Amino acid sequence: MRLPAPPELNFTWSTRTRQVWEGLSEDAAHKAGNAGDGRHMQSIKEWLLKMLRQDNFSGLGGILKTRAGTRACTRLWLENQQFRRVTCKDAALTVMERAHQPRLSRLTLSNLCQLYLVHFDRLEPDFRSALSRVIIEHCNRIPGRQARGANDVWQVARQHPWVFSDTGPSRLVEQVVSEGRELEAEFSRLGITAYLGGRYGELCRALYYLNVLKELPYGTTDPVMDELLKPSVHDSPYADDMLIGHAALQIIIDRVTGDVPEPWRSFVLNIAGDPRVASASARYRKWWQALGIVRIEKVRGWLSKLDLRLFLDAVEEYGVQAGDDALQRMFPARKRFLEGLLKEGMVADTRLMLGWHAERIVTRILGENSGLSYVRLAGGMSDKAIIYIDCGKIHLVEGSHNFKLWVYLAKPDEMLTNYNKTGFSHSDLTTLIPSRYVEKFNGLPYVGVPHNGMWHRRVFEFLAENGIGLDIEKFMLPHDYREYLSRFGLPYVAQK
Repeated sequence: MRLPAPPELNFTWSTRTRQVWEGLSEDAAHKAGNAGDGRHMQSIKEWLLKMLRQDNFSGLGGILKTRAGTRACTRLWLENQQFRRVTCKDAALTVMERAHQPRLSRLTLSNLCQLYLVHFDRLEPDFRSALSRVIIEHCNRIPGRQARGANDVWQVARQHPWVFSDTGPSRLVEQVVSEGRELEAEFSRLGITAYLGGRYGELCRALYYLNVLKELPYGTTDPVMDELLKPSVHDSPYADDMLIGHAALQIIIDRVTGDVPEPWRSFVLNIAGDPRVASASARYRKWWQALGIVRIEKVRGWLSKLDLRLFLDAVEEYGVQAGDDALQRMFPARKRFLEGLLKEGMVADTRLMLGWHAERIVTRILGENSGLSYVRLAGGMSDKAIIYIDCGKIHLVEGSHNFKLWVYLAKPDEMLTNYNKTGFSHSDLTTLIPSRYVEKFNGLPYVGVPHNGMWHRRVFEFLAENGIGLDIEKFMLPHDYREYLSRFGLPYVAQK
């Protein structure tokens, strides 16, 4: 009689259920690791700790030549950081190997496997390499069945020796990604879930997160970004002198083309902060120095566009809140002019300056913890918002209210982008900087244009006289542009 095929059973485990089983697995592994820790074992561990306190390890070799002594020492390597730091040496492994032939005991090997998986890159490279060899060679000498027991971590070394190698985490993640598996499921399949609360597991997860970042649809977010924002994750070692956070920042910054997606900009700033700060600051040295000048300039470009938009938002909001009719009346034309710089792709760098009143408005727009970089205005400019804009061929200093639009043909003074300077006064911007500009560039012209009447004309003509032509229509409101053409026509651009 032919029976029908058995039904296919699919079990879906809830997150809570998996967490419970993982906890039970960890507890079982802990109990297995501590098996045999009777009074004799405790007395040996106390003896070893006494050596540590007295900084005298002359008797350590003799202890390691006994089975109980080796097991006690490897347990202390797991439990005591100072003991591990002082005694985790190649020589100790050599004594163990020579004294215990043909192989170390299963409990000792379990301790060593756990040491490798929990502390991984915290171990000295030479010791880690020697430890890997000992684990693989001695676990392969264990006789008996090949089936893996739930808590016999030495079985992992027999069946998957590559796990205990420097490239183990990267290979594991590559395997997960190529086969379309879940990372936690792969840990379970390999039988190492109970040991992955340490550095090996953290590094596997971080590498997996980085791979997700590489494949993330442009401008979208993913839960792994929230994980990478945790200091415990992004501060973890990655390769050489790099942290996981450095690798994540490189991926996101390098993937951005054109306008930066807001979630990606926030991700970068939440980890590394604004790069437009003094190079001596601790956060700058930690993150931006390692990322290099090309990425620094790229992110500064993102933030320059943001600064300009915030400047416009702050001026507009202030005009409404203060009921300043004159400011509201002149604002649309100034806004259109500055937005023209953005549309033409002219903005390379900016420096935002805020009086305390304008600062409150921007804080209300962005929130208290925006991380925005700006300097404060002093000397009766509490209500002002001013911005310096580097457009390459031209440099502008624009402000709210009755502040003039200053147009320079070269960078007027280094103080405008010196991030060690934390404040500007009215005289800095209207007297000191212009005078330094004249001295530095031997009379190269500049102009300060009041925002009254057809103020655009003075700006466009000044630039045209000095060989710089703009597509005027993109910098003016439609009715202003029509009036400008009918009254003045297009300016002649001199050949300079």
